[in-house]
Amino acid sequence: RYQADGYSECDLFESTFSEKFGFKKSLLVNSGTNALLAALLALGVQEGDEVIIPTYTFVATANAVMLCGAIPILVKVNDQFGFDLQDLTEKITSRTKCIIAVHMDGLSSNIRETKEIADRLKIDLIEDVAQAMGAYNKNQALGTFGKFGCYSLNENKLLTCGEGGILGTSDEDLFLAAHAYHDTPSQFAPNRKNIFGSRPLILGHSMRVSEIQGAIMNVQIKKLDTTVEKLKAIKQLFTEFFSDKMIFGDCPEGDSGTAVHFRFKETNQIKKFLNWAHEEKLYFHPIISRPAHHASQWFGLINQFLGFNKYNSIDFIEERMQLSKIIKLDLNSKMSVADYENKVMALRKKFRSDNEIQP
Repeated sequence: RYQADGYSECDLFESTFSEKFGFKKSLLVNSGTNALLAALLALGVQEGDEVIIPTYTFVATANAVMLCGAIPILVKVNDQFGFDLQDLTEKITSRTKCIIAVHMDGLSSNIRETKEIADRLKIDLIEDVAQAMGAYNKNQALGTFGKFGCYSLNENKLLTCGEGGILGTSDEDLFLAAHAYHDTPSQFAPNRKNIFGSRPLILGHSMRVSEIQGAIMNVQIKKLDTTVEKLKAIKQLFTEFFSDKMIFGDCPEGDSGTAVHFRFKETNQIKKFLNWAHEEKLYFHPIISRPAHHASQWFGLINQFLGFNKYNSIDFIEERMQLSKIIKLDLNSKMSVADYENKVMALRKKFRSDNEIQP
């Protein structure tokens, strides 16, 4: 991308993305994991530091922390998948360098309360928005509350170029540091000298993307508002009849509408419901069934990295039991609202007729 003499496709997308969500600068990278890694490195996270992350998140969040040499500190989540604020406060130590708040499944975490704690204790805050592109909390875009907002652009996200990521920030110095970490040679490129000036050189990585990805993203971003609007309309169909059975984030009206969550009282109700739902082509699945989205599935990676058993399975039993009662339906923007109306009516009828599957 840095061979271009003028304004590149990647430059154009970064500028459009920044303007849309309220960042001063954005940077395309080759994965959401590397967006987190570049942000952490830019903030000076290094070996021995502690970085707080939630237990309900994709393993990539922990992975990025360990790639810096830092230690992931796992904090329980509340009923809306945000931090358990009491556990968060108790886990903060003098070694806490950063907090990563994760917005899961299109829902906003309790980001305002998390930011208040981070600001009060002068701890850097990063937002992992890999699963919540286009979501807001009280009209402020998710990703803009912390020092960095980090997003994924891989194949199952609302915006995608197959594989990629992007980070946004409104701190010029942090942007330049992240830029250097994402691509060491860019600091030497003649057409980039005006960006870095006389700043000290940084030994970075190779996370840059090509103009092909930039061109794809310039088309993709034009579709985002329409896609989110449609998904939210579909989710509203479920909310109208099943709001008492559903899980919402910290700001229900601001979520991106990518999924519907039902919480069941007992796990034995779920199997019967799933059998019926799949026959109706409503492909709900337990959120805990995804292979790497809860710390109980990958805490061994942290122990292996540390060389001792910091975490063990008993630490996660209670939370895993609670999460095992939650199922999720990923909404498909390619389906029509009318198709979903029919499915919602069928679901409503099923709930009325079968008390054994009531959430």
